[in-house]
Amino acid sequence: MLSYLQRLGAVSISMFERLGRGSLFFGNIVFSVPSVI
Repeated sequence: MLSYLQRLGAVSISMFERLGRGSLFFGNIVFSVPSVI
């Protein structure tokens, strides 16, 4: 049970990291588009 919770926590942390990087990436695109226009 404990190992299952640890695995679940690691998966959720990696998902949050991926979401954070993705939002930063899309944020950069959104901010760079108006400067190009």
